Amino acid sequence: FGYFFNRTRVKRLRRREKIRSLELFAGAGGSLQGYHNAAFHTVMAVEKDRDSVRTLRANNKDLKVYDGCIRTFSQDFAKMALALGRIDHIHFSSPCQDFSMANRKVANSAEENEPRERADLSLLLVDLIRKTACDTAVFENVVGIWSRKSCRYLHTITADIIKL
Repeated sequence: FGYFFNRTRVKRLRRREKIRSLELFAGAGGSLQGYHNAAFHTVMAVEKDRDSVRTLRANNKDLKVYDGCIRTFSQDFAKMALALGRIDHIHFSSPCQDFSMANRKVANSAEENEPRERADLSLLLVDLIRKTACDTAVFENVVGIWSRKSCRYLHTITADIIKL
């Protein structure tokens, strides 16, 4: 799903400015490449997986990559905000392991409210929308988020976005 905030002020631009984006849970950079092809400028990619970080850096020499946990990134964002500058868009591909129906541990779990550490990270999207004051955001995930066991995450995120 997507988020759009209308600031109700019209800007007149002489030329199209690149949309400045923040890529969260960037993986190896597939969506980042798609945004790049659409003339977005990614100010930073956040990824914890070492192999993905190496791939991101190898394929995007000028890209700033935050190599670490999204939770720590969110806590440290105020320290980085000035260096990153304006962020217009967030792309959020939260970890799908806890939502995926292919994950047998989750799919066969009897506990509906069982804590799922990776899935809980998806709740940071709203916090980062608030901190960046971005105009748009995309939350990408797998079909499993619509399951009875996982829909509470989707509900919480959408309810919090409505409150912004």
